[in-house]
Amino acid sequence: MSLDSERVRLAQYRLDVGVGVKPELLQSKIDLNAQISAQLTQLALIEQLKEQLNQAMGIPQFTPYDVTDTITINRDISLGDVLGVADKNNPSVLLAKKNIDIANYVLRESKADLYPIISFNGAYNFNRTTNQTVINSFSTLFNQVHGYNYGLTATIPILNNFNTRREIKQAKWNITYQNINYESQRSTTALNVINAFQNFEQQKKILAVEEESILLARENLDIVFQTYKLGVATLLQLKLAQSTLIDVENRLIEARYNAKLSETELMRLSGQIVRY
Repeated sequence: MSLDSERVRLAQYRLDVGVGVKPELLQSKIDLNAQISAQLTQLALIEQLKEQLNQAMGIPQFTPYDVTDTITINRDISLGDVLGVADKNNPSVLLAKKNIDIANYVLRESKADLYPIISFNGAYNFNRTTNQTVINSFSTLFNQVHGYNYGLTATIPILNNFNTRREIKQAKWNITYQNINYESQRSTTALNVINAFQNFEQQKKILAVEEESILLARENLDIVFQTYKLGVATLLQLKLAQSTLIDVENRLIEARYNAKLSETELMRLSGQIVRY
């Protein structure tokens, strides 16, 4: 927009002094209006995305806030550190490890069915009967019974169709399976971390290329624009240099975004996304 504004000012000046043509001024204004329209469209989209984010976070609508427009990349991530942290903090690995503990508890419960069960029971009874008159002469007018009752009950498993031993064997198999699943999950997580790290390294290289390209595109545009002001370069050459700069800017933003995505994926796999 700043370049298009300068083009409009320059074209108007040339037209005023009699060395310019009106189509060049009109084209410059059209290009400036196109940039203004694109900016307004983008601002409206940003506001819509903010409201969607408000709804997703469960906060009141029209809550104002600003989002930083700078994408920072942590370029000091090492594969060894991420692998070590992922082996300890990855949610899938932690879940698989917890399943091993649960399987061991199930085995202990199954083995407990082999042993006798001893139960203790106790009670205190109180019963009192008072009669004013009795029909049967052998009945009592007053009767009261109270006292403690207690005892032990022992249940000894003798034969239950070998169900207990079958459950113990199944519990042992489950422990073996959970250990295999744990090692498999560790291997899968390590592979995912390695792939994500390689992608992160690749995205950093792409970002470095685009950062170099933006410097070249800006220098090229500056040279063309200076020659355009001197009347050497044509409007077509200036628009081509400007279009090239826009393309490189978009590629640079995309490269930064992709690098951030791959970095975030590394943090997720290593279980650091919340702390991160």
